[in-house]
Amino acid sequence: LSEADFKDPLRFLRFFAEVAGLVGQLHVGGVIHGDLVPPNIIVGPGNMPVLVDVGMLRIKNHFRTEGSTILQEMPDRDILSLGEIFWTMMSGKGIPDPAGDRPPLKPIEPMVDADLAMFGFRFMRSTPQPFSSAAEIRATLSTVLAGVKY
Repeated sequence: LSEADFKDPLRFLRFFAEVAGLVGQLHVGGVIHGDLVPPNIIVGPGNMPVLVDVGMLRIKNHFRTEGSTILQEMPDRDILSLGEIFWTMMSGKGIPDPAGDRPPLKPIEPMVDADLAMFGFRFMRSTPQPFSSAAEIRATLSTVLAGVKY
């Protein structure tokens, strides 16, 4: 996955929704990818995403430690990684610091841009309504994209 592959931000967003769907399927199956970065997401047949380099992959039942919250933190790691990918591809920078300047996102169309900005801000650490799952990321982005006229 590279910015050159997705010069059209709308094409990237549709692809990104599919990536979030794949990650959500992994999580439902009790599997955590653990290393979601652009080089580990490739464009497969039919322009569908393929997740590769599963060296950090964890199966929840095989990653239990005494008194640890590791099982709760691991899906959050994938969700944070999805946020980094979204911000990098849509603004050229990672997730912004809540106290700092927010880089502008690539425009789609005026009626969608505000919703897309709200979607992006939900990845920030101090947001009042963070995403709780990859499936929620996909569903929310699909709703935003439903407003696109072209």
